[in-house]
Amino acid sequence: MTIEFQEIFEKLALVSENDDFETLKYKFILSSFIFGYVNDYVTDWKRLLHNAYENKYHTHLNQERKTDISDTYTLWQKFDLAKSGEDIEGFFKFLKKEAIRYNLQKCSNMHGIRLNINETFKEILELSVSNNNITKALSDWVEFADIQFDDVILSGIFDTRTIPHAIKTNLKLRGIWDLFDEKIPILELPIEFEEFIEGLVINDDDRIPAKYYSNENANYNKLMREEYRAFMILIRKIMKLWDNPTYKSEDIMKSTWNHDAVGPIIEYILDNIYLYQNWETKTVESSLVLRGISKKSDFQGYKSSLIKKSYKYEFIFGETSYDLNHSNSKIHIYNDQVRLAKFGKIAFESLFNFIPERFHKRLAEEVNIFLIQSHKYFVTLSLMDYKFFPFGRIRSLESIYVPVERSPNSLTYIKKMCRLLYNYRIFVKKTDQVIDNLDKELASLGAYTPSIQIRTAVRVFKTP
Repeated sequence: MTIEFQEIFEKLALVSENDDFETLKYKFILSSFIFGYVNDYVTDWKRLLHNAYENKYHTHLNQERKTDISDTYTLWQKFDLAKSGEDIEGFFKFLKKEAIRYNLQKCSNMHGIRLNINETFKEILELSVSNNNITKALSDWVEFADIQFDDVILSGIFDTRTIPHAIKTNLKLRGIWDLFDEKIPILELPIEFEEFIEGLVINDDDRIPAKYYSNENANYNKLMREEYRAFMILIRKIMKLWDNPTYKSEDIMKSTWNHDAVGPIIEYILDNIYLYQNWETKTVESSLVLRGISKKSDFQGYKSSLIKKSYKYEFIFGETSYDLNHSNSKIHIYNDQVRLAKFGKIAFESLFNFIPERFHKRLAEEVNIFLIQSHKYFVTLSLMDYKFFPFGRIRSLESIYVPVERSPNSLTYIKKMCRLLYNYRIFVKKTDQVIDNLDKELASLGAYTPSIQIRTAVRVFKTP
């Protein structure tokens, strides 16, 4: 029996104490759809499912039937229609009605927080009437999802790295998963930058091509020289680690790692955005406190508003989960992912409350919050948006490996690191430009009129 079948049997044990064979079989099939265990809906899965089920529950054959066998037929009939593109919404309405009829939501795992999430679930489920197919699907299926402790879903945020299997499979059958899991476009590094990086790492040659010192296209040439210098500063600081005796041992403090490795990466990404570093303090207060919730992270990147000097557009947050001395703690990494997601949500709410409502569509579609997390030798770069308002969405680039010693693969690691950072820097600049344009537009209107105070439909979930 496969692990998937075994998981279904274990889940059904919660609700199937006195069921006859047909009822158990029907609930088994029903739950396979509800919890996303149908293997991409292959055609022979029905036969495999029936065989596995009958092998497990053959002892129930002689019990009195409580469920008509036609219920099973109806389920497969509706599924076949949905698979062919007909009445997909009707199929999911039927699934949910039947799941509630048999109390299958009891099968989802809440990891010790069920008592704290009733109000949150109510807020999310109310969004199932949305006209947006993705928002509707996300909210409609959340009660059947396995929810982790302090899950970002409880704050109305869906992270594509950790989205529950039941919701992901639901979106796949609806044909909208690829829209939600929209791939982040990653450009190749321009050949001339690759050649510059190779020359610097191999031959210690940091000369910028002479053509960029020409008086023709002066503004463009200046921008190109700045790009080359940004790469040069970043790479030299990383290469400096290779000769640092501190990095020959494991005795490296978090503050040292932040200054020597994380710092140069952040400085490259931020360009002209103000960086507020909190690496030296034990208690960190953000420049923004909203609804009594203080945002605390190792650093924030922000720009000040022209129209209201005291307001800061915060759109970059970072955490160093631990230094090189610590083992790879999945719990610590997960907890910091949750913290960063909450910072991003509060920052978006602040933007929606500061900027007039007529600009909100542009905010949702064009602005990203940037979440950066360092853990041991790796740095993970994520984007958070509100394209599916009122839900936040987090997507991530491939994690960057920071080479702390010279090796035959050093050049490969640095080129890969530069490629990802180059793309991430482009995303940051685009959001920076959108915010800059919005702020200038507000300033051109004269006196500032605050937006009507709103909050997203799902509140930030307070960690139990």
